[in-house]
Amino acid sequence: MKLFVGIDLHGSNNVIVIRDETGHTHLRKRLKNELELVLNQLAPFREQVEAITVEST
Repeated sequence: MKLFVGIDLHGSNNVIVIRDETGHTHLRKRLKNELELVLNQLAPFREQVEAITVEST
């Protein structure tokens, strides 16, 4: 199954959403902007991730 990651990046935190090709949400989580935290959340899905998009304002 292909998974797609969207990251909404803010000044001190971000929101990660992982959805599959049918639109089912597998993860929605707010994290501090710390690389290790983000990578740890993505790690279980690594083999299935097709694309990652980051939106920042």
